[in-house]
Amino acid sequence: MIELANADGFIRNFETFGRKVQRIPLTYFDGRKVNLLMSKCGRRWICLPYLSEGVMETHGVEVKDPPFSLFESEDGNLCSTSNSRWEIRDRRAYSNYLYNDKVNFRFNIGDLTQPLIDVFPSNVRRKIKKAHSNGLVLKSGGKQYLKHFYKVYSRRMYAIGVCPCAKSYIKKRLKGGDYWLFIVYYNNKPIGAASLMQNSPSYMENEFFATDSSFNHLYCSYLLHFGMMNFATQHQADYCLGRSAFDGSVYEYKRHFKAEQYQLFWSYSHRTKNIRNRKYLYKLWRLLPYPLMLRVAPFVYRRIY
Repeated sequence: MIELANADGFIRNFETFGRKVQRIPLTYFDGRKVNLLMSKCGRRWICLPYLSEGVMETHGVEVKDPPFSLFESEDGNLCSTSNSRWEIRDRRAYSNYLYNDKVNFRFNIGDLTQPLIDVFPSNVRRKIKKAHSNGLVLKSGGKQYLKHFYKVYSRRMYAIGVCPCAKSYIKKRLKGGDYWLFIVYYNNKPIGAASLMQNSPSYMENEFFATDSSFNHLYCSYLLHFGMMNFATQHQADYCLGRSAFDGSVYEYKRHFKAEQYQLFWSYSHRTKNIRNRKYLYKLWRLLPYPLMLRVAPFVYRRIY
């Protein structure tokens, strides 16, 4: 769980893309009291949609008349003061209804005293240097790179059968601040794209990541992560490579960086069906023509949290 002493600034930025944030009081069984930041998504409250981990406010204001409150029993399960449905994302479980097939990779690089390149295993250092010698150019910034970012990102998501987020979502995130785009170019052509968000002063996370697979031999992905790690280091923040499913190809790739990995638990108040288990949806998505997919994606993605 990401901890903030006061969440006013985070809430302002998070709400720029249309999700109202509420402070929900949580009392641990040992008496500690915090506010969970939660958004109402359909029939359930989520802490928090889109993020790998939820966010709690440790020294926030006392909430008057919250929609509901949560308290922890001695067995670690959460109970609600009402029958509200909820979902909490954390490094620990809060109920017996779980989705726990993903891990996160985090580099504790906020206080590095050596050059970043020296932190990696020799094989990773070689590929980062090779990406530079291959003529790849990394650029970062805001909305001026949105068109190139979305072209690479949406094409890759289409290729693997995943619904991309709407371009308007990225645009709103950029307006909110604490959000940056990173693009890799080869002969002036965008071949890699990623986004980086700052969830707290000491924590930055890669949210979206995509490369043109026909250029993977140039080690574009290594340059993207290295660029975002450098950026995080300059801001004295840890860097998260983003969540990955166990034992998948992306998981094996991220292990090369030798970052700390930890399991994620998405706890639910009630038994629920998970869209991630419906593999046929990925196949159906690839049957859509790409132009039609771009039109449909915004309506589908707003229901994926």
